[in-house]
Amino acid sequence: SDLAKWVVDEVNRGRSVSSFALVLRKIRGNEKWIRALSGAGIPLAVGSGGLFWESPIVRELVCLLKWWSHPGNQLSGATFLRAPWVEVSDVELDEWISGDQNLFEQFLEGDHFIANALRPLRSRICRPGEVLLALLVNDRVEREVGQDLLGLWHRVEDLSSRGHSFFEVTKELERAVEEGRREPSIPAPASDGQLRVFTVHGSKGLEFEHVIMLDFKGKTRASPSPLLFLFFSFLSFSFLLPSFS
Repeated sequence: SDLAKWVVDEVNRGRSVSSFALVLRKIRGNEKWIRALSGAGIPLAVGSGGLFWESPIVRELVCLLKWWSHPGNQLSGATFLRAPWVEVSDVELDEWISGDQNLFEQFLEGDHFIANALRPLRSRICRPGEVLLALLVNDRVEREVGQDLLGLWHRVEDLSSRGHSFFEVTKELERAVEEGRREPSIPAPASDGQLRVFTVHGSKGLEFEHVIMLDFKGKTRASPSPLLFLFFSFLSFSFLLPSFS
């Protein structure tokens, strides 16, 4: 809430909200920052924009949510399981499909690292956003899918907050994928008036006037890297970060 108030104060002093970028070291456990900014009415641009719905990773994540909503949908399940970052082999997938139980049960009862993370959610009613965050079980998954997952999480949380059920959210995602919806590109023009949100890996190669970096623990050693100079040049308010809660 302190961070959100600080951003609002900066905007009231004449800074454009689109001149800021928020960079998260990790997504899981740090979604509170995004909720606080949204709750303060600060418009956010989360995700890759433009061709977001055509991203293979986004489509794989949507398939997981469709499968979770309708466990009998083996096509969505197989599409998700065959994703390179899920690491289920075709041989293993064939064994599950030919088993006595349906594919969904075969997967969740196995010892796959993602199945282990998702299994506890089956015992209760959950939101699509909770299913997505549960996927972030290790640094490799976060590195490979984090930026797209963050963008999708932000969208489904918005739909859930407006009272949409899990099934209604997945139907809306399915329509977005089928229509190949276009969204404003990120980085957005200054006139778009949105604060951009990135993971560390999603922000690579981009430049911003003001950068807010959160949950970066430990000390930073001096380096001749231009990227480090850029960081110190633009992070003029770094001394404020420890006071945010």
